[in-house]
Amino acid sequence: MILETTGFPILGREGELLGYRGADRDVTAQVKAAEALRESEERFRTLVEAMPDLIFVIDEHGRFLEAYGADPNCFYLPPEEFIGKRIAEVMPPETSSKTLPIIQRVLEEGISQTIEYSLDLRDGKHWFSARISHLPPRNGVRRVLSVTADITNRITAEERVKTAKEELERVLNAMGEGLVVMDAENRMTQLNRKACELFGYSKEEILGRDYTFWSHPDFADNLKQELNKRATGKKSTYEALYKRKDGSSFWARVNAVPIIDEQGVYRGSIGCLSDITEEKKVEEEFRRLHEFNEKLIQVASVWINVVDLDGKVTLWNREAERISGYSREEVIGHNKIWEWLYPDPEYRNAIWQGQQQIRVEDESSRMVETTIRTKAGEGKVIAWFGTPLFDENGTSTGWVVVGHDVTEQKSSEQRLQSYVATVARLSEEKDRFLSTASHELRTPLAIIRGFADLLSRDETLNAEQRAKVERIKTQSERLDTLLAALLDISRIEAKKSNLTLQEIDLAPVLQRVIDALKPQMDAKEQRFVYARRSVRVYADPIAVEQVLINLLTNAIAYTPARDGSRSISTIWMRWCGSISPILESGSPQRNRKRSSTNSTVPERHMRSTRTGPALDSPSSNGWWRR
Repeated sequence: MILETTGFPILGREGELLGYRGADRDVTAQVKAAEALRESEERFRTLVEAMPDLIFVIDEHGRFLEAYGADPNCFYLPPEEFIGKRIAEVMPPETSSKTLPIIQRVLEEGISQTIEYSLDLRDGKHWFSARISHLPPRNGVRRVLSVTADITNRITAEERVKTAKEELERVLNAMGEGLVVMDAENRMTQLNRKACELFGYSKEEILGRDYTFWSHPDFADNLKQELNKRATGKKSTYEALYKRKDGSSFWARVNAVPIIDEQGVYRGSIGCLSDITEEKKVEEEFRRLHEFNEKLIQVASVWINVVDLDGKVTLWNREAERISGYSREEVIGHNKIWEWLYPDPEYRNAIWQGQQQIRVEDESSRMVETTIRTKAGEGKVIAWFGTPLFDENGTSTGWVVVGHDVTEQKSSEQRLQSYVATVARLSEEKDRFLSTASHELRTPLAIIRGFADLLSRDETLNAEQRAKVERIKTQSERLDTLLAALLDISRIEAKKSNLTLQEIDLAPVLQRVIDALKPQMDAKEQRFVYARRSVRVYADPIAVEQVLINLLTNAIAYTPARDGSRSISTIWMRWCGSISPILESGSPQRNRKRSSTNSTVPERHMRSTRTGPALDSPSSNGWWRR
């Protein structure tokens, strides 16, 4: 018990102390209450000093009644300068105008409110968040409590995060590839502009949806398997077929990685998509062309093989199998075939050395003829042509070799050389060139035309394929015509043609030509009309016959065949212009005129013994027509 004593002394006449008179009062409760209050004040002070926040007590008029803060420097003004003043007198107008309505709402509704504002302090601009709550009235004055926290660091961090997100957004949108981020449930949480363009949706239409809405039905199961790999922490690169908003589809190459948090928990995945639709189309076209080329190689009527620099065979077509007798399985992967084809070591070494010399001197192999020994022991003469293969760095990796079995053709080679000698006295190199051009160029051309004819008869071809086949036929025919013209012009331009000029009658020459071409005209139901009269000229009979064959062949080729709307097609031949006469003695005059005909035969090769029309119908100004 705690007693409070109140008394006074009792004094005698002399002032001496006689006693003491007083009263005691039990103040135990008051003392304990005072100690509790002191302890409460100490706890409050400790709490305030420990808190980084500022505490204000404000009345209903916005007047500051109390202010507490661990650091006085955190106040906008020293407390002694704003206690007793209103907010409008202390704070900037933009802050006070927002704060007073909030205080009134808290007093009226009794619900705490939060407001954020900024102030320019001594060390710069600071952001604050004030939590305003209702306090019980004191002495009839309504009050609120404002707990204000400095959130400058939070606002700065948020601004930095916002800036970083904006920068990241700009980077992602600048990417040429689509970027998709999904959570653990495979729902879209982020994607860039390119991804929206690929799928044809806006970002708002995609976010929050799972992957199935853009999965192509033909690839849904594959895509699900790939996403399951992410859930197990695996990354992978794969190709997938997706569908767009408009229903169209596209191929994409996806580089996908899982998102794993610090605790090793799967949180989602990130996928980077590259549109490879055009690449797929090119690959498909390449595959189709590769298969087509493989078929052409296999059905080609020439020996085709590919070897590396060591002579190892990497390709061996069917014609190579037929000519040599060795199957593809027997020769692929090694170079023993050359020992089998050329069992004589000296002959084989000579061929190899010759090929090495060709490779050093020229990128393309010249024609080389060798005699091989087939599997059946038969000797065959093969004419070889080769072209080198190079890698992406321009380094030679091997050769493509084409062989023609010329065993049977060798028997007619002497006759061909004799014919060439009668036509022109060309140099040995020119003879080789013309022989190669006439034989080797026409052979693959005939093969192409033959296969084109076979393809044109295939009733399974669609319109586009048939058009392509017809284009091949047309261009091969054009190439054949150009080749013939090239060879003729080459002989003439050499100015060394071995022509024998003599006086001849054109009528029998023309008749021989017509007889030779009659099957072609009958096939197209055509007839040839000309004047059957004798015309003597001074010319080479063989050259004249060749010219007439060329002219009539073109006329037959370009005169339309008979159809149901007309009768038999007719080809008219007229001679245009004048030809210088022959002297009675038989020697040609020197002052000969140029013929106005379009014939490619020079004037010196054919001269007439008369002037005016010849081999013509009534007019002398006619021309080839159809």
